Order: sequence, then structure tokens, then C-alpha cells
Amino acid sequence: MLLRDLGISETAALTHYLVTEDYYPEGYILIERRVIGKYELGLWQGKAHIKGEPVTFYEVSLRLLGLDFDPKSQFKKFRGNPLDAKILEYAMTIIADWVEKYGEIYIGSYNLDKVKKYHAIFKRYGDEFLITDPYPAFDECEGVPEYFKITAR
Repeated sequence: MLLRDLGISETAALTHYLVTEDYYPEGYILIERRVIGKYELGLWQGKAHIKGEPVTFYEVSLRLLGLDFDPKSQFKKFRGNPLDAKILEYAMTIIADWVEKYGEIYIGSYNLDKVKKYHAIFKRYGDEFLITDPYPAFDECEGVPEYFKITAR
């Protein structure tokens, strides 16, 4: 699917990358990012501990183009920006490719309402995935943020 099919020009997408100051969570490396319509989907590699054991994991981020990507921004609410079916379908295709390449992937947020929303979307549209219930996956979470894990069926 091309950017023009989703209603965004390549120039606008490139301009976004040139003018947006990126936030990189400590200990994370941005592996890949894709522009889908008015959204940016990112795949991050992070390091944490699960039951005391160090692990490398992969996590997906989603943000509206032009907005900050930081914990505080995750609580902002925006009207009129729902994920339409084409964008959702394309995002699921990208995430399925990442799951195939990297194995398990985590979806999470500091905003637990968003975790619930994302979890419901994956349960409804992610037939190709095995999906856990949300939980504080990493020792460092202390209950927030919560994540759910997706893997291939």
C-alpha cells in the first residue's frame, strides 16, 4: 500500500521526519518505523528483566504524525483520529511481518486505557496471532506500564 493510497504525501511524511524531535526511551533502539496514513508505527528493541533474567525484547509503538512520543504524551486524547480499516489492516500486516522476523512482540502503554483498547483490537482483528492478556511483563514495570505479548499461531 502506498502513502498516497492512505491520503498522505511522501513529502509530508519526509518533512515529518525532518522536523520532529524524536524521543528515545532509555535503553531502547528504534529498529524500524513505517508511516501509515497519518500514523507512525515503530518497532523498538529494548532490554529488561523477566523474573530476574535479562532479556532483549521487541515492542511496537503507534503515534499520530507530528506528535511527541513520550510517556506524558500517551495520555493525551484526540478526537476525530480513529484508525480506519485500511490503516488497521496495513498495520496488522506490518506487525505480522515483524512477528515472523523477531518472534514475540510486546504491545504496551503507560496509559492502561490504551492497552485495553489495543488488546481489544488485536483480539478482534489479529487472528494470525496468539495474544496474552495484559500484564506487567517486566520486573521494572511495577504494574505500569502493562503489556500484552503477541506471537505467531
